[in-house]
Formats: sequence, structure tokens, C-alpha cells
Amino acid sequence: MRPALEPRAVSLDRAFLDTVQDRFSGTGLSPELLRLMLLTLATAAAAGALVYLLNLLVTSRRRRAALPTGTVLEPAAIRRLLDMAMSQRARVDISFSRTPNKDQGVSSSIEQLRDEHLVLDVSARIDASSRWIGRTVHCYARIRPPRERGQGNSYFFTAEIAGLAKQADGSLRLTLTLPTAMRLQQKRVHLRLDPPMEYMLGLALWPEPGETGGRSAAKPRTWGRPALLFHPGKRDLVRVVNVSAGGMRLDVSRKALRDTGLEFEPGERYILLAEIYDPDRKAKQRLWCMARVQNRFEDFETRNLEVGVCFVAQGLSAGQGRDTLAWRNVGEDGVASLGDWVVKRHLERYRKGSAQD
Repeated sequence: MRPALEPRAVSLDRAFLDTVQDRFSGTGLSPELLRLMLLTLATAAAAGALVYLLNLLVTSRRRRAALPTGTVLEPAAIRRLLDMAMSQRARVDISFSRTPNKDQGVSSSIEQLRDEHLVLDVSARIDASSRWIGRTVHCYARIRPPRERGQGNSYFFTAEIAGLAKQADGSLRLTLTLPTAMRLQQKRVHLRLDPPMEYMLGLALWPEPGETGGRSAAKPRTWGRPALLFHPGKRDLVRVVNVSAGGMRLDVSRKALRDTGLEFEPGERYILLAEIYDPDRKAKQRLWCMARVQNRFEDFETRNLEVGVCFVAQGLSAGQGRDTLAWRNVGEDGVASLGDWVVKRHLERYRKGSAQD
């Protein structure tokens, strides 16, 4: 505003305020009452804003509490995971389906990590179309934390296709938006992780003594000695390779197979007793599970047997003393307490490794 116009503007503002005051006076409202009304309105507006902010805070906390265990939301942490995947040339399986069939997905690797985008190198010759841009893809990547051996952990995330380009050699470059969340999850229903051996106190295995739910299956004392035992101090007979809410993978030595006569043929059922330590509760926990053999693989050199089992039932106290079990079929969530335990222990180990970096 130019200086020459300032006095006129002030006079106009004062005239306007005087007019407003006169009109309110004409309605019988005194200046004091007007100020009181304005103060009341301001207080109500402030209270409304406070309630709105509190609702936002409560909603945010509820959403975070409802997130699955193993979810990563911090942008910096997501970027670290993707950077590790790129440096390891980790395979990233992508598809348009949440649960792809064998022929519905393609494999790729991270070629470039930008500020707001992720560039994937798809070596397969596929017929890509510009109509893909804007569509959501589902991605699975196996990432190995620093200084850890083994196959690593599988992470799932979604992203939108922001661009694509076919290369001269027939390969494809896909540009994706950076994911806003990543979580520990494999293509299978339950995430299998290396067990924290310092918290795995033991494992006992019996062939199924009889029909599930019968008297013999309900009375552990009638089963005799376990056919196979595992404890951390002695791993020459059986080793726990990985654990999930849905099952386990065991490495059974040739000696154990010869001594016990167990075959572990697909379809056979065994009772497993797993004893674990829960540092959250500072207590031991015993889990009784009925397990069915899903697959077996014999190592050509060692003749050891790698056995994959899935849980079909869980043995719970029947209320008739500690020596009686009632078997309950396992649903889609598997043995949830075991799944939560192994994921939490794994995350603790991962966070310790990240803090040392």
C-alpha cells in the first residue's frame, strides 16, 4: 500500500468499526456483551480444535496398534531396507495379484533408488503396456540384514507403477513409487524365520499315538519316551531350521533316522512339544502341536533329512490336570502365540544389528 493512501485506509477502517458498533448498539447489544459473545465463540472454537486434534491422535495410535507385527513405517528405515536389497542384488518378485500363481509374477532386481522412486530391472521378456502406469503392484523381496548369514527375511510392500521403458535387449525397466510401508511377510501364509536359539529351550517329538482326540492322544504319560529330542546344547540329532505360526522345518541327522527308525513320509503325523522362553513375560512356555509332514528332502552328501511340517492341531489343557490335553484344530492363524514370539524375537535381533551400524 502506498504511503499517501494510509491515512484514508485508517479512516475507512475506523468508520467501518464505528458502523458495526452502532448497529450492534441498535440491537440492544452493549460493547461488553459483544466482547463476551466473541470470547465465548473463540473458546468454543478452541475447544473444538482441541477435540479434533485429540481424535486424530487417538485414531493414529489405534491404527498403529492394529498394524501387523513386523511393519516398518519410518521412511528412513524403508530406505535402508531397499538400499540393502539393491546392494545385495536381491530378487524382487512383482505381480498385479496379492497372491499370485506360479505364472502370474516376474522376478526383478533393484537397479536404482531415487528420492521418490524405485527403478526395477526386469530381465524377463514380457509384453508391457503403457496402460500399466498408475496400477498397483505387489512386491516380495528377500533381504539379508548386515553381518548375518542365511537366506535373509522376506518383506512385502505395494507400490504404483510411475513409468516403464523397454530396453534394446528386450528387458524392461519399471519405475515405481517408493513404498510407504513394508512388513515381514512371505508369499506363504505364515512367515518362517530362523529361531532365536538362546530362547528355544527344547523340542520333543512323538509319532502320533492314535486318533487325534482319543484317549491315547490326550494322555502324554501314555506315549513313552520321545522318539526324538532337541535341546540347544546338543544338536547332533535334530536341528530346528525355521519356525512360523503354521509349522517348522527340521534337519534330522542320518544317525537319528537310523536310531529311531522314523521315516517322515509326507502325510505322517507327529506330536511336537516345543518349550520356549518369552523374555517379555520372563517365563517359559510349553506348546503342544500336532504336526503333519508336508515334504522331505534328503541331502545327497550327508544323508540328513530336511523335513517340513505344518501344524494341524494344538493341544490345550483339558482342565483335568496338567497331564490331560484337548486337541483343537488350527485355523488360518496357525499357532498365533508361536508366530508372534518368533517375529518379536527376530525384530529385537534386527534392531540390535541396526543400532550397531
